[in-house]
Amino acid sequence: MAGMIGTAFATYIGWAGPVILVFGLLPFVMVPLVLAYLIWERGALRRASMMVPPRVSVIVPAYNEARTIVAGVRSILHSRYPDFEVIVVNDGSTDHSEDMLRDLIDRGAIRYLAKENGGKASALNAGIAVATGEVILFTDADTIFTPTTIARGVAYLADPAVGAVGGNDTPLAPQGWLQKMLVVTSHVGTGYVRRALSVARILPIIPGNLGFVRTDILRSIGGFREVWGEDLELTLRLQRERVRIVYGARAKVLSECPHSLSGLWKQRVRWMRSYIKVVRDHRAMLGRLRFGLFGPYLALLTVSMVAIPVLQISLLALLPWIVGTGALSLTVTAIIGYFGLLTTLLIATIAVALDDRPRDIVYLPYIVMLVPMSVFYNAVVLYSIWAELRARPELWNKLDRRGAQQVARIPVHAIGRRELTAGIAGLVALGAGGGLIRGIPGGAALRIHEPLPEFKLAVAIHFPDWPSWRAALHDVLAVPELGIAERIAVSAGRADWTFFRWPGHVRWWSEPQTDTADDMLETAVTALREKGHRVSAVLDVFAPLYLTQNPNCRAADEHGNRSEDIVCSTCLAEGEFGALLVDACSALAAGSAVDEICITELYYDRYCFDDRCLAAFRRATGKRGWPRRSDGRINHLDRHLTEWRSKQVATILGRLSSAARLHDKRLIADVKVSRGNFSRNSRENGQNYDLILPRVDQLVVWDYFALNGLEPDSSGKLARYLSRELGPDRYWHSIGLWDRHHHSVPADAMGDSISAAVRGGARNLWITPGRRLSRKHWETLARLKGG
Repeated sequence: MAGMIGTAFATYIGWAGPVILVFGLLPFVMVPLVLAYLIWERGALRRASMMVPPRVSVIVPAYNEARTIVAGVRSILHSRYPDFEVIVVNDGSTDHSEDMLRDLIDRGAIRYLAKENGGKASALNAGIAVATGEVILFTDADTIFTPTTIARGVAYLADPAVGAVGGNDTPLAPQGWLQKMLVVTSHVGTGYVRRALSVARILPIIPGNLGFVRTDILRSIGGFREVWGEDLELTLRLQRERVRIVYGARAKVLSECPHSLSGLWKQRVRWMRSYIKVVRDHRAMLGRLRFGLFGPYLALLTVSMVAIPVLQISLLALLPWIVGTGALSLTVTAIIGYFGLLTTLLIATIAVALDDRPRDIVYLPYIVMLVPMSVFYNAVVLYSIWAELRARPELWNKLDRRGAQQVARIPVHAIGRRELTAGIAGLVALGAGGGLIRGIPGGAALRIHEPLPEFKLAVAIHFPDWPSWRAALHDVLAVPELGIAERIAVSAGRADWTFFRWPGHVRWWSEPQTDTADDMLETAVTALREKGHRVSAVLDVFAPLYLTQNPNCRAADEHGNRSEDIVCSTCLAEGEFGALLVDACSALAAGSAVDEICITELYYDRYCFDDRCLAAFRRATGKRGWPRRSDGRINHLDRHLTEWRSKQVATILGRLSSAARLHDKRLIADVKVSRGNFSRNSRENGQNYDLILPRVDQLVVWDYFALNGLEPDSSGKLARYLSRELGPDRYWHSIGLWDRHHHSVPADAMGDSISAAVRGGARNLWITPGRRLSRKHWETLARLKGG
């Protein structure tokens, strides 16, 4: 029986072999273009760091999307981008879509348009008509944005020659063999191939769920047309007008993909029929060099998508006769087919790496399903041609979507050793079944989990997180695994609310410190040092009590709103509060046995823009006023502004460092991350690493991935950048245990984040806050430290 199956499989591979080889080898031709894309992308993103962010209008057309629209729109609203609007256009829905959006409408979080049903293109055009942005971003109601989707997509428009950007749509929480196969083909067909086509300026599609087009260009060509496949039709018109379209690999969204063959059939028939229609309407472009390389490419693409599948189906029907006459050697073509599978597997591996989705590597074995699925896709083409010739009705055939709650229940990291091992075994069995792979050594071990490189661990303890400071100390010392942490960071309070006995400044002692005869901080330091730990004292720069007594020092945002916690940066760098903070640091360094002092909350992302800061900015830069964007708002990314503010922060850190070093204490400083563009080095927060690092011993870089709505594996990418930019010994990689809903990050997610960071090059891991470490968290930390 097994022999019959192997023979049948080999026969099929023999027939499909040449096609598989072509699929596998074609991407190799694109390697130079892919490399050129990476070089171009780096330059474009570097320019983006200095670009004034344009206003973006996100248009969400919706028809009967009650099940998914709230999750999709909320994901857009959570975007970390300074200037955007969300326009939802209800295209005559008959379900409860409007009711689901009612809260967002009433709060003014979105602009809402309701119209009679007229199709997706008409809904998009209605949104374009009222859009106020310089860039139009069109998407679908069921698409999930990441917090950086908008920022990363707009970054590609920093190149003034670029008029439109097609984003990267990633399958959402794949389940079952079909969706996992589609993940792999998406990495190759979307991620890898579109990079190459982008460089060659022949990108044929801007996906309908993530497209960025400059507003003036989109309006000049008349917006969308009422056709089936409006995104494809728009792309061809942009190419006709010689608008440069690029692929935005880093701008990612999550979207549903079919989970059944019937769903895939309906989707691909819709795509194929729309392609035939649109190309027929734009047939004048086929092969015409006056449209650049796109004309000949469109002709080649049409042949490969329409003619070749028909030819392949014809050959399948003739296969028995061809084999019977001996005109075809199945052995030769089968070898070709296996070689094609191997090359496809290699390209898929490269594509997964390019898309920075290392966990998707476990789906690679599902690429073997491309062999039988080639018949399926050929049948789609044949049926689509027949349907077009017979003028069959154009049915939208929406996917059977799982809904946001159902998707949320799917474990993001539900990929285990068993699945990976089974997948590899499947590839080996493929070769054995066909009888063509020989000489594979038996018993070769696949090492799935390698020990992590060694790293140092710090855990931050904040007294206010417990009912009392003594309870905090008791709970921490009672942790059996505490010994794995080389360093414990303990809160020293604020300059206006200390957790230590500050001689001569009793007025600034905290209430818990006033109520006890012991020095809170020093009691904890003594107990921890007896356990063999190094201790960092964390001094907070926020000063709500001081600002209550000195309201003139409150930082002001660009609208004049005053902060209750943040001190004006000029008061800090040049004024009385700066002197108070330095005195507190000096007293801490002189009177405590701590090894170092960590300065935290010293950032200015929205502040300060009062008259005092404006005068200081004018003196330092010679500028007459704050830098402004085209809409009149302050440009927070302006180079003069970010450098001036960073110098203020660097100045106070230099004074604090000098005070600490007088007593042989080190000084380190917390800093933020420039999400979306690491290379800004937190300039927008007044924390330019290049200015701060020479004044302190180390940085503690906040990687609060869950709070930012990111996956744990994002820590690896950040660590690779920081270890290269700063050096692994010059910073602590701080993993935050909060998410955006104020819940604790699960232990396994924390472990995944740490693993990714360490494999990315981080060698100092800082976990905060310690109060959120459960037994399972500590056990995870112990396992990771033990390799």
